[in-house]
Amino acid sequence: WNPSEIWVDVVVILDTSEAMGDGLLTAASTLVESLVGNGGLSTDLSAPFSTRVGVIAMAKDAQVLYDLNMKKGDRVKTQVTKGLGSIDISKAFDAANGMLTRGLTSRPERANYRQIIYYATDSDSLVNRYFFNVAFPGRALRALLPRSKIRRESSL
Repeated sequence: WNPSEIWVDVVVILDTSEAMGDGLLTAASTLVESLVGNGGLSTDLSAPFSTRVGVIAMAKDAQVLYDLNMKKGDRVKTQVTKGLGSIDISKAFDAANGMLTRGLTSRPERANYRQIIYYATDSDSLVNRYFFNVAFPGRALRALLPRSKIRRESSL
């Protein structure tokens, strides 16, 4: 085992379009807060090994809420963007991938850490029917979090 390969950098993309609605967006925000607060993720950035968590609120453009620096006690504050029916999932992925790339520039010792991108979206009905894990060698891992999983996880 190489301990540096156990820890991860995670970026969560929150769809803030009307497709999510207030209820799902609140559930997704609560899920993220609970993962960092009670979920066992070690987000102590002063520790030699830690998990860094970033959060992006995606509307027409990406708004970085936490740039790989979310820690226990932090709150995810966002709201539904009125008039926006859905998000551009590719644009959201590019924003998250950019955050992970900048994170490696600032902390090159994390090159062997796993990178994970989670979407909390209801913008695309095909996307939301499945939970995908697609690994790209040397790149980020993408995971699409369906609405039912958000509801199930947030009720734990």
